[in-house]
Amino acid sequence: MTQRVKVASLPDCVAYVQLCPLIKALRDKKKIVIIAGAGISAAAGIPIFDAMPMASTTIFNMSMYNNENDTKILNEIFSDMCHRVQSANPTQFHHVLEAITEEGRLHRLYFQNINGLDTQLAPLKTQIPLPPKGPSHFDPALFASESSLPSCTECKVHKLTGKAPVLRPRVWLYLDDDYPDANAIGSVADADLQKKFDLVVVVASALKVESAKKLMKDVCTAVRRGGGIAVLINLKAPTRDLDFFDLVIE
Repeated sequence: MTQRVKVASLPDCVAYVQLCPLIKALRDKKKIVIIAGAGISAAAGIPIFDAMPMASTTIFNMSMYNNENDTKILNEIFSDMCHRVQSANPTQFHHVLEAITEEGRLHRLYFQNINGLDTQLAPLKTQIPLPPKGPSHFDPALFASESSLPSCTECKVHKLTGKAPVLRPRVWLYLDDDYPDANAIGSVADADLQKKFDLVVVVASALKVESAKKLMKDVCTAVRRGGGIAVLINLKAPTRDLDFFDLVIE
């Protein structure tokens, strides 16, 4: 049965007692998986999806490339995010991840964000499944205020169309059925489901992205089947479909 803890409504002493299972698990468990949403970077000034001018499913969608006005909006959002990240620093939670990694206990970090704050910390740098990408791998000047996608300066012009291929941010958008990194990410996830972890923490995610939610559910189910613990931490948790967690903290 899933236990829900609403920290803000409890006295400190009661909240501490309710949180003891998580505190003990974070101190003692040796094989930890973290699945983190955009919210862990909010304290660094990086906007979360709820702060966007439109619904995230509308903004971060391949359909935004169907007309010049929408493309310009998306390009400006990516450029603004990049500028924010360039002046941001890892948050306290990032440093918690860093500490667990240095102890050799963080075995996988799935991160639903593109800001690269995690890989600013040396212990969190990785090549699996993809090389680190972040503001240093994105040139906002190419996209800011543009109503179309910039042409690739290193590609050959197509013989039939007479045009060079265009560039777009390497971000997995809604309705993006041909995302080039999908197979690499899926292979890592499939391999992880065959391993035995003893703690999975889903943090700062509202479980709204179906593909990410499926991954969370699959990992949590596998961890619990092996005798481990599955925890969700979010400011506001969904009201239903949380039976794959042992503990939900709001």
